[in-house]
Amino acid sequence: MTAGADASWGPMLGQLELAGRAGRVEVGDDLSLWVATERLPELMNVHPGARVRGGSTVEPDTDSREPAILELLRGRLEILGPVTALELAGSLGIPETDADVALAGLERQGVVLRGRFTPGATGLEWCDRRLLARIHRYTLNRLRAEIQPVSATEYLRFLFAWQRVDPAERVRGPDGLAAVVAQLDG
Repeated sequence: MTAGADASWGPMLGQLELAGRAGRVEVGDDLSLWVATERLPELMNVHPGARVRGGSTVEPDTDSREPAILELLRGRLEILGPVTALELAGSLGIPETDADVALAGLERQGVVLRGRFTPGATGLEWCDRRLLARIHRYTLNRLRAEIQPVSATEYLRFLFAWQRVDPAERVRGPDGLAAVVAQLDG
């Protein structure tokens, strides 16, 4: 679901619309959303007065508005990274309070987590639990890949210097003795 059509993927949305797999919904004079066909009844529950472009009619389900918002947000969170309630509400054209209620419901179900996941984020963010675990795993793998083991020669050179076996690193006198004792003391 998106509020607009970028020039690079706009033709693809048109093909999906012709194939009956997506539809463009006019939610008002200033908001137009692209939505997957299977999500159209839920969107119509959220915006009963919306019009589907092309004249096709979609009857809303008998469910109420709140479960529809909950399911639409669940679908959005499965593909988005950390996002604020305001951004989610804007993508659906609903008030932020409705998004907050639905997000609290998803949190009770154990689907989403809230916190500050993005460095420098000022507000509370929400993220799908499985997606957050995957992001964490990818981050750890990337960080581990950045760490390269040293060769045995370099490691031995370090040990000799650290243990003061290397002639250039040897210490003498009371100050040297104090440094060695401090090193052994940990």
